[in-house]
Amino acid sequence: MPAENVIKWLQSEYQPSKDYIAEHIGWLDGILTHPENPGLFQDENLSVIQRDLANRWPHENRLELLNDLADKYGEEAVFAVIDKIIDANCRRDWELVGKERGNSFANFLKILWEPVRDSGFEFTYETEGKQTKFCVTKCACMTWPEKSALKNGYIISSV
Repeated sequence: MPAENVIKWLQSEYQPSKDYIAEHIGWLDGILTHPENPGLFQDENLSVIQRDLANRWPHENRLELLNDLADKYGEEAVFAVIDKIIDANCRRDWELVGKERGNSFANFLKILWEPVRDSGFEFTYETEGKQTKFCVTKCACMTWPEKSALKNGYIISSV
């Protein structure tokens, strides 16, 4: 399940007063609270999780909130909700970007990949025919535990 890859890394020795998710991944705020998200869930159990997540996200420490939701509803269900929200929002947003700026591979690189170099990411890519493979050779997220004295826990990032 992709959210398990997307949400594991900030959890053990963090300072409760710090909101590492808000500090490092603030771009999630608009995604997890987007007004179209409630329409994504026909399953009432997942819908309840989505509402709880959206209502509490802007007001609480995000890591503590994710831990609380996982305890309350189960980690797998919370991952399923976050996966679906991120997937739907990325599809919608990238469709709009493609319509407004063009949907060429060159634009994709320019808009999405080149700016991450400024954040400390390094990557290479190879294109064979119509398939391109990216290899992230340095991920800035992996230095966050050193900067924040964290060893394990949660991280949310777009993969």
